Amino acid sequence: MKKYKDTDYLHVSVRLRAIAHKTAVDSESLMKIVDSRSVDTAVKILEEKGLSLSAAVSSGHEGVLKRLDSALTAELNKAYSLVTSIIGKSELVTLLKVRYDFQNLKALIKAEMLGISPD
Repeated sequence: MKKYKDTDYLHVSVRLRAIAHKTAVDSESLMKIVDSRSVDTAVKILEEKGLSLSAAVSSGHEGVLKRLDSALTAELNKAYSLVTSIIGKSELVTLLKVRYDFQNLKALIKAEMLGISPD
């Protein structure tokens, strides 16, 4: 296995930090989301940070959480695609996804233990 130097991906780190500086949800924005009284307000705060979520809430309140979940998943996949395009090696990005896979497995196990549908 090839050994990597700590400077091999320095350009990736700098580029992603520059993008994240503009789009990351900081603690102030997170507190506004927590304190918001409606999904619409929370979505507006997230959209100010560059997330495209308005289509998920514009179709009415029926199924809005499922649409928001899908929209957030799409945004996460965009982020993975961006990182992959910068790095050029999808194997490295796969490692970033492991955390979410473990969370999904935990949810499936919990659903089975509680005797409820994993959906």
